[in-house]
Amino acid sequence: MVIEFAAGLSAVVAVTMGGLLLWTTAKLRETRLGCAGCERARAEALAVLDTVPLAAFRWPLGRDPDGYSVQTVAYPKFLAVLAPGDAEHLEAARGALHRSGTPFSLTVGLRSGGAFAIEGRRAATGEIVLWPRQGPCRDRRLSPFARHHRVAVR
Repeated sequence: MVIEFAAGLSAVVAVTMGGLLLWTTAKLRETRLGCAGCERARAEALAVLDTVPLAAFRWPLGRDPDGYSVQTVAYPKFLAVLAPGDAEHLEAARGALHRSGTPFSLTVGLRSGGAFAIEGRRAATGEIVLWPRQGPCRDRRLSPFARHHRVAVR
């Protein structure tokens, strides 16, 4: 009697475990298919974003004082090509953005006569981002920095 009970209990446990294994396998397959769909959507979004000529200067919270450049020259080099006074004005606006999160939009001139519009914002993560974009210029010739900038963002 004990042997028959043990055999019956073992059969019930084996069938239950087999059912759980099948259910788990189906859930894993469903999850992998969902993940593959998300990866395809991510790849499609990245392909679109790669066509946008975005350049930026970033300062992650509490890190490198010179920040990181994204598809453009280093920030200190950018400051060096700005018209006299504009570098200080930009740095003052960036300092206010760091300290109090005050966003800004301003236009800075280049020593060579061009201009850039700069948008400064703080991300929800606390990271500071400056978005330079070439603004309207009186002189339609591109400065060396603007030529480098356009090439770097392609």
